[in-house]
Amino acid sequence: MRRMVFLVLLGLLFAGCAFGEQPQWGEAGKTVTFRITCKGNLDPNLVYRVAIDTDGNALTGPSGDPGEWTGLYVLEWRNGTPWLLHPDGTRTYVSAGNFSGQTAEATVNLEDLGNPGQLEVMVAVEDGGGNIIDALRTFFTVRLRYQRFVERGDEEGDAKDPSGDLLRVSVEVSF
Repeated sequence: MRRMVFLVLLGLLFAGCAFGEQPQWGEAGKTVTFRITCKGNLDPNLVYRVAIDTDGNALTGPSGDPGEWTGLYVLEWRNGTPWLLHPDGTRTYVSAGNFSGQTAEATVNLEDLGNPGQLEVMVAVEDGGGNIIDALRTFFTVRLRYQRFVERGDEEGDAKDPSGDLLRVSVEVSF
């Protein structure tokens, strides 16, 4: 009997060590990675943008027009470099980013987005003059506490330039 109690306690001890202390929501260390995949190789002359609405209201997500994205966080790759534009008009360089082949990727700390409970995400690709080449049909919602990976597809061939023809957009949450 003692041996069984000892083994149970030992098992619980090792299980606790294996999982470690799990951070509570809102603590440092949580990130979100945004990936955009296009039909052709990315073009640094195009601007790839992700609008991120953090107000928690899934009825008020971003439109398909980047001109209406004021007051939102916007992740953009300009000349292949990822930047996070803040609602107050400031911007910060995103050091965890990649822009190669058909995929643009960037990872942002959720603290930098105000530790929201959900994101409403919209994506658009523009030429250098601000003309929309392609965009998702509508925004999608990521409930950060419950969804670790969300992906949306876009119609292939709906943009003339394959470098701006969106195929897939994914959002991955990590702890």
